[in-house]
Amino acid sequence: MMDLKFVKDVEKLEELLDKIPYNIEEVIKNLDLNIKERTLYHYTSIYGLEGILRNSEFWVSHSAFLNDKTELQYTYKLCEEIIKEMVGEDENMYELANDIFQMGTERTRDTELYILSMTTNGDSNLLWSNYSHNDGYSLALKYPDIMRTFAHEMTVSEVAPVPADVIYDREKQKQLLEAPIRALLQFMHFNVSEDTWTENIENRFHELFTAINMYSAFFKDECFKQEEEVRIVFMSPNGRGNLKQDGFRISNGAFIPYLKASFRSKKEAIQSITIGPKNHMDIAKEGLIKLLEHYGYNHISDGYVEKSKIPYRY
Repeated sequence: MMDLKFVKDVEKLEELLDKIPYNIEEVIKNLDLNIKERTLYHYTSIYGLEGILRNSEFWVSHSAFLNDKTELQYTYKLCEEIIKEMVGEDENMYELANDIFQMGTERTRDTELYILSMTTNGDSNLLWSNYSHNDGYSLALKYPDIMRTFAHEMTVSEVAPVPADVIYDREKQKQLLEAPIRALLQFMHFNVSEDTWTENIENRFHELFTAINMYSAFFKDECFKQEEEVRIVFMSPNGRGNLKQDGFRISNGAFIPYLKASFRSKKEAIQSITIGPKNHMDIAKEGLIKLLEHYGYNHISDGYVEKSKIPYRY
């Protein structure tokens, strides 16, 4: 059982919460963003590629509609595990803590995240299979150039793009979650009725769960480690309010809400393109080069369009 010191006085609670780093700025710092220059890759179908090139934009999917539907639940289960470790064997304390946690999830349902998935592996057998049916395309993106062009095109006061490597290490995930969970548990010995809350406490409580939700966007089970994923998460700067989706795409019989992430400079955004391992057509490369010229990606010449090195027989 981890040592916890609870407070009941409103002023002391506010003072305590002010000292515990769990706001969005701290989350971003803890994610340890790697801003060094590197190449990231985005896998897509032939239809997705044509849309990206034609419109100079990515369609960024709502986090609730990603392939792995358990991501948020994965982080919540981690939180429950940490709560259990902190409160020990006291079932009443655990139930009270769980009630506070559930209340927080309900109060922050307005926190919406949109996620653009990339990877550090541009020719992965797993990713070709999962995201482009082996005959799609892999775009090589310049980082951090792509972030600069996103930030320039979007109204930063309304949408904040945050990049970071996905974390697969369970112990590191738990370590990052401990501070917001410890702060959360302080509410167990405090009267949480609406009439006793100050505006500051309400804001801190919301920030706490926004931070947990933000972490969830970059936490995945270790079984996905081979994806070597890097994400850009788009959210409102303070975590409050819904982002207005720009449209809906159709995938596997469902409508997926998305935001448009436009890039100002084609040369800054895309370096090269790799053709999937099952696309053996001789005209695939020639046709792609013609398409690139048509849409103004003249910097991607023949030498920057490659075929996958994975040796598929059929």
